[in-house]
Amino acid sequence: MVEHLCIRYILDQPPIDRERFIDETTAMALNYLRPRAGEPKSSARPRN
Repeated sequence: MVEHLCIRYILDQPPIDRERFIDETTAMALNYLRPRAGEPKSSARPRN
């Protein structure tokens, strides 16, 4: 998903500056990796 967003950013040239795009993409990726409340803390989450 992150790779797709990066490619689309380059191809589509949306009206969002590079720094903001990087910040939001980084936050999204880190939030995906962070354990959710109530889940066991492990190094990897099983995918659905």
